[in-house]
Order: sequence, then C-alpha cells, then structure tokens
Amino acid sequence: MPKDYETEFWRVRIPDGWSAREDTKAGFVIKKSGGVGALFVLTDNDDPSHWVVDDLDERFHGQLYGTTREVMLENFDGSGIDVLYRFWTLQCGNVRLSVFYAGKFSACEVERAEVDEIILGFLPKSL
Repeated sequence: MPKDYETEFWRVRIPDGWSAREDTKAGFVIKKSGGVGALFVLTDNDDPSHWVVDDLDERFHGQLYGTTREVMLENFDGSGIDVLYRFWTLQCGNVRLSVFYAGKFSACEVERAEVDEIILGFLPKSL
C-alpha cells in the first residue's frame, strides 16, 4: 500500500516497496527496498530569482513546476556508463526542492516509472 510522507514544506506519496527517512546530511532519502538507486530531497528557501538555470535544463511540470536534467557518468577505466543522475529543481510554495536520483545506469531503468511517479506527486504541504 502506498505511504504518505510529509515535511514542514512538502508532502509526497511513495509506492509500495519504497521507504523514506530524514537524514541530517542528505536531507530526505527515498529508496526502494532492494533497489538500485535512491532519491535525495533537499529543501531551501533561496529566492527563486537567484536560481541558476543551465542551458541543459529542461522545463518540468508535475504537481510542481521547475527544471530537470539527466547526467550519465562513465567508469574511470572508460569501460562504459556506470551511474545515472537525474536532477529536478522544483518550486514548492515559497521554498525550493532540489531532488536528485542516483542509480547504477545498467539497472535503473527498472525504477524509472516509479521515480517519475514519486516526482510527479510532490505537493506543497498546505494542499
């Protein structure tokens, strides 16, 4: 059964098999049991006019608006792509959510649909 999690500023529903916990160093961590990656959520109250939008960013629209991008990193030995990072910067009321997913490239496609479902479901706490 899906679970609802909330912080002072936002809330999200996560699918079965996923868990969430606060981490003093990493913000909020959302991870699938036995999964290949994890979502990390950081919240800050930077003025949106100070946000940097890179030419590589794409516009994102779920329940919240923002930008997104993907970055693939190769192994140090050049033997292929090893890690996939996906980034979202989302406006959530008067705060910014910086969300990123990191996972083993060769296996993270199996989690893509559920990660997308989670990202699309972020809402301000007040709604």
